[in-house]
Amino acid sequence: EQNAPDELAEPVESAVGTARDALGGDEAAFDDAFFETIATIDGYRYDNCPTDAQVEVAAVEYAFEDAPDELPAGNVAFKMTNEGEEEHEMILFARAEGETRSFQELVELPESETEDAVRFVGAAFAPPGADGVVIADLEPGDYAMACFIPVGGTEDGPPHVAEGMLSEFTVS
Repeated sequence: EQNAPDELAEPVESAVGTARDALGGDEAAFDDAFFETIATIDGYRYDNCPTDAQVEVAAVEYAFEDAPDELPAGNVAFKMTNEGEEEHEMILFARAEGETRSFQELVELPESETEDAVRFVGAAFAPPGADGVVIADLEPGDYAMACFIPVGGTEDGPPHVAEGMLSEFTVS
């Protein structure tokens, strides 16, 4: 908050205030205005923070379009544009050292069983028509991006990954 560039001072102040409200128990604080503010901050980060590579991916029902097959190691900025009708997220994770199961097998495991099989790298979220950004330091290895939001946004729907929203890539 104290280090925000001048052009982001207001959005950062707003986002921090909302986060404080949510931590205080106001779950309704995370409304559309909050995500629009985060998109403003993310867009600035994507356009202005130095990275070794930038990747733009479109999220649709139920796939990541233009997802890379291979990326160089280093600091990589991912921008996910939600071109779908549902909310989408891009959870980035790496296969843990020594893990041999496929990413498809790993995403089908209960969450408690994946803790030793994968390493969380980062996440981006975007409602329809918006962008989400994640900047991650990628080491060589096998990675995937997946969306775990339930189909239709309901708690009991299968996650988007079960409908095929999973993309794998290699970092060398």
